[in-house]
Amino acid sequence: MLALQAAAAMAPLPWGKRPCQDYLKALREQTPAPLDDDLVECHPLRHLRWTAGVAEEEGSSPLPPQLDFDARNSACHAAAAAGVDWTAVLRRARAYRGGAPVPVVDCTSDWRVADAESLEKVIACACLDRRVAARRGGGAGVALDFERAAPLLTRAGMRAPEVVADPFLDGARTLVRPERLASTRDLEAPVWPKVLHFAEVMANLPDATARRERFGEVPVRRLANGAWAAGSRHRVAASRLCGLALACRVVKKGS
Repeated sequence: MLALQAAAAMAPLPWGKRPCQDYLKALREQTPAPLDDDLVECHPLRHLRWTAGVAEEEGSSPLPPQLDFDARNSACHAAAAAGVDWTAVLRRARAYRGGAPVPVVDCTSDWRVADAESLEKVIACACLDRRVAARRGGGAGVALDFERAAPLLTRAGMRAPEVVADPFLDGARTLVRPERLASTRDLEAPVWPKVLHFAEVMANLPDATARRERFGEVPVRRLANGAWAAGSRHRVAASRLCGLALACRVVKKGS
């Protein structure tokens, strides 16, 4: 049995370059569709704005927009989304995959997800590449944590707040809390089904040593505002879903 578990843990990971390209091509072809009772069926990543923007002008429309989702729902936006319980995202994804009904997603008038709990539903469905029913109504939307949104602010010509908190779990800086990391990928969204797969592999590995052997060390560096950030989209997001520490190595800017 142990030999079988070890073999499964070391099997090649799916979601290489070609499957990701196929997924993104199909995603860009998705369009929203009106339903009854003022509901709209849409793709959670392609059509719904996950968080507040930084400098975008975003108006209202009867149907969700065809977003440039890589830029509008980037890995940086996701990492900076305030109030999200990431382990709840994984629980929801597993429940929906097992047949639990997906609740209607509440949005603001400009098709921003209404609150953090609704965003957890949205990300869970993005992990499953599953369309959702959405409706416009109340809610203030999901705020950005400006400390972790530093790359977005910098691109917009704005100054990010200074950060002094240390996200590391050991003095040698080889383990980090993934929910405390910013993402430098502010123009690319994760492939969320790949994130889910990584999360489930991570969750089934016995310990931190096995996770380090399987997924390696994620390079992290300190940004100008003092926040620590990673360029990895999928390993960091997967660790957040699992609520597990992430093996890392500190690098200098440009490394």
